[in-house]
Amino acid sequence: MKDTSKNRTRDLAEVREANRNLAEKALNMRCLAYLSQVKASLLTATIYDINHSKKTLRIELDAKVKLEAELIEANKTRERLLQIMAHDLRAPFANLVGLSQGLAESYDKFDETQRKDFINMLHHLSVGTMELIDNLLEWTRTQNKKLKPQPNRLKLNTIFKEQVYLYDELARKKGVELVNLVPQGLEVTTDLNMLQTIIRNLISNAIKFSPPASRITVDGELVEAWVRLSVTDQGVGMSEPRIAELLSNGPFLSQPGTQAEKGCGLGLLLTQELCQLMGGKFRVTSIEGQGSCFIIELPQ
Repeated sequence: MKDTSKNRTRDLAEVREANRNLAEKALNMRCLAYLSQVKASLLTATIYDINHSKKTLRIELDAKVKLEAELIEANKTRERLLQIMAHDLRAPFANLVGLSQGLAESYDKFDETQRKDFINMLHHLSVGTMELIDNLLEWTRTQNKKLKPQPNRLKLNTIFKEQVYLYDELARKKGVELVNLVPQGLEVTTDLNMLQTIIRNLISNAIKFSPPASRITVDGELVEAWVRLSVTDQGVGMSEPRIAELLSNGPFLSQPGTQAEKGCGLGLLLTQELCQLMGGKFRVTSIEGQGSCFIIELPQ
């Protein structure tokens, strides 16, 4: 009996020991599981923090790169403005001063015909200078992102007729015929002021580079969902590299007209940028010695 009692006591002790071992193992496993969860949470939090920091740094870097690009473009714009003011804008004002001074100092020595010639020269210089200033102001607004289209439904024949009338006298004095072939009833929804600026630039440019006894034709047509407008001259024409230079963001390229008219190469670049703002397209086809065709396409 004593042996049996001892055996039972030993068995109970072994069971208790086994239970304690199992309990310790279970506790250890729970502790390990908890520690694993803590590590996983810490790792997840660390990865999140790293990714968040990388994203923040990327945003800051992108903003810095964008700012640097804007500063570079702003410097280019400033240099272009200085170029125009130093050369293309100063020259016509100097001519205005010289002509007006000559007329004032020698007025009594000139006959009526000579006085009219002086006045006509002053007028043409004034018109050209005003046109340059208008283009310069308009272009500056496009660079500052302050120019936004205000669309309206426009009758194109009427608008072209008005612009042709403005330049008809200038063309006539140069011996250039200015013809409006834009059909009645052709309409487009776009910004009136921007379109007028484009038309003025293209007609003025065509007159500038057209010889006497030549023709400039303005025309328009509906091509699918686009309104295509064109100004075609029989002037000096341009090479493909020259066209690419005029429409690039590089320095303005001045070239005198067929009667030594002044310019700064701003008109075509402004036309291109206004077309883009209006959701349209601008292209030039030209043959040296035969003439050029300036085409704008606007969504109907």
